[in-house]
Amino acid sequence: VRSCGFGDVYKRQQFDRAFSQIAAQPGVKGVLCADSLGLCIKESGFAASRSSGFVTAISTLAQKLADSDSIYVNPIVTIETDKTTVLIQQHDGIVTAIYKSE
Repeated sequence: VRSCGFGDVYKRQQFDRAFSQIAAQPGVKGVLCADSLGLCIKESGFAASRSSGFVTAISTLAQKLADSDSIYVNPIVTIETDKTTVLIQQHDGIVTAIYKSE
């Protein structure tokens, strides 16, 4: 697990706990979290920090497509390949990408 930056210690502990729980789920090959600027917050497994900007851009575009009248829309984007499924969602300014085995 590689951390790429964060602030407040208590929030960091909560974040790390949630991140570890997601990463430990069956079939999860990697997890990437990025901020709203596309900067990596944390990554693990198959996920690479160099993808954080792309993941953030995809999430931002999905929000624009989903419902332009609401600021509370958090669509889930699913990208499927023969071997991997990537789930992308933004919540509270953090974009999360979960890489799962098929």
